[in-house]
Amino acid sequence: MSGDVIKKYLGIAIYVIYAIFILAWGIYLQVIPNKETIWNDAYNVGSSSLHLLGAIVGFFFIKKQAANAIFRRTLYYFVLAAFFWGIADMIWAYYNIVLHVEVPFPSIADAFYIFMIMLICWGCWRLMEYSDAPITSRNIFESFFFILVGYGVVYFVFKSIPIASGFTLVEAITNFTYPMLDIFMFILAFITYKIVEGRARRSMMLLLISIIFMAIGDYAFTYGELLGTYWNGGLADLMFVASSILLFFFITSCCRGPFELQKKLK
Repeated sequence: MSGDVIKKYLGIAIYVIYAIFILAWGIYLQVIPNKETIWNDAYNVGSSSLHLLGAIVGFFFIKKQAANAIFRRTLYYFVLAAFFWGIADMIWAYYNIVLHVEVPFPSIADAFYIFMIMLICWGCWRLMEYSDAPITSRNIFESFFFILVGYGVVYFVFKSIPIASGFTLVEAITNFTYPMLDIFMFILAFITYKIVEGRARRSMMLLLISIIFMAIGDYAFTYGELLGTYWNGGLADLMFVASSILLFFFITSCCRGPFELQKKLK
């Protein structure tokens, strides 16, 4: 293997090794009986560093591999999303470890989480603008189907779960906001997936699966928060880590080989 190839993929290799470690850590937390250890609180530090590492590696990989400057700037929206995700998790961990707040929700971290979702949405919108293919009535119909299914699940969660005592209106609104944003984000990614072709479509599939894992994490968090059973490092956090890893591979896959959207940039 040449030195150029090693240099090109060294960052990705380091990221993959660290991602495996964070995943193994999260799986370990699922099986141990005590859910209130320092390792649970520290897991958000681990996930935060994974998001930030993905943003750094992704930034330099895009800078070197994406030839088109406009396309580079579009991918940077997804890199910024990973960066703000890392900041949000670090703030959450600060509440856990320093301020001894077990579930800091809602908090200033939510501003970064929401901004992260908005950046992914804007990145998808920009990718749609680069495609010459039109958005068809079938795309719109399928999008409405996902909206109905998503809203139905949210309605079921909020209607059928006995809410824990002390649950505030602000917490309820914030819990409701994330699933709604997830649905909107998924629809934008889905439409982009439908109107692109070839390798671009395979890359968008990674983003779609990433958003699905993120939505599962948000629903798991909402479920646990409503019942008062959420714990740090639980299923929700493991789903978020998986989502972050898929987001990273979406970013890097967009730069490997000819990517159809790059040919359509104005």
